[in-house]
Amino acid sequence: MTGTLLSVRGLRVGFETEEGMTVPVDGVDFHVGQGEILGIVGESGCGKSVSSFAVMGLLPQNGRVLEGSILFEDTDLVRLDEKSMCKIRGSRISMIFQDPLTSLTPSMTIGRQVMEPFILHRGFSAAQARTAVIEILGQAGIPSPRLRFSEYPHQLSGGMRQRVMIAMALAGGPKLLIADEPTTALDVSIQAQILALIRSLRETLGMAVILITHDMGVIAEMADRVMVMYAGKGVEYAPVADIFQSPKHPYTRGLLRSIPSPDRDVDMLDIIPGTVPDLSGMSPGCRFFDRCGNALAKCGHTQPELTAHEDAVVACFLYDPPHIETSPRKRVLGHGPARGSSK
Repeated sequence: MTGTLLSVRGLRVGFETEEGMTVPVDGVDFHVGQGEILGIVGESGCGKSVSSFAVMGLLPQNGRVLEGSILFEDTDLVRLDEKSMCKIRGSRISMIFQDPLTSLTPSMTIGRQVMEPFILHRGFSAAQARTAVIEILGQAGIPSPRLRFSEYPHQLSGGMRQRVMIAMALAGGPKLLIADEPTTALDVSIQAQILALIRSLRETLGMAVILITHDMGVIAEMADRVMVMYAGKGVEYAPVADIFQSPKHPYTRGLLRSIPSPDRDVDMLDIIPGTVPDLSGMSPGCRFFDRCGNALAKCGHTQPELTAHEDAVVACFLYDPPHIETSPRKRVLGHGPARGSSK
């Protein structure tokens, strides 16, 4: 991997609602290198998908980028008008969505839908596009691509529909593929096939991938680096091995503890107490404060900044040396004893 393909800096995304402006993404920074797989992980509602929609320029009408930049090959996508963005979207950057059945047009054949990127972005004739579609359907692992060309989405299985979405995403020859929960609606065996396909295509085509998921197992298998998001902020960035071997942020540790393990015989799975905070009532301090078993007194009123610690970048006062040495940790009331403490 050489060079930075995408650099997101200070991204804030807001939505106009009846109650006023809500900010589901609040000052997020990340980058993706050429040929790299960046995993973005976190609970539902933490801002993963909204961040990706901002990169694609696909925010709903009531949403907009409030601050920050999205540099793709040194072009700030935030400053582009829709016509200019359309030249990038689907060609240099493509996206796979969670549910292929709702993303595909039910009244159009598979072949016609996959032909569009070849014609719109690459200037193919209809005959050239047809040949290219049959080839790319086969590349996406779809058997009998000539037969599938004339079929409709409802005639395919969930796994085949997702393969069609991957073929559509690849049709423009993208340098960056954003996969938003690409295996959520699929059974386990098909999930494994789709993930293997994405990994194989990354290696074959050299494209970078942003993989958005709440599944830490998928992250372990696929990602090179990981951004952990919580309540609209990135709270930890690290190589994937470090995330699993030495997680820093208490939220990251909580996510890992909640993974079922065949090596542990337990009556109940570990959980992170509480829920993701409401966007309209964010604490002035650390957003994980009310759920954290290692919170310091200052966490309730001061927001931690991202700082480097070993190979990770983490937003947590536990890694501010003066506090490690002198400040006692406290357990949030109502959450029981901290791990490792005496009951």
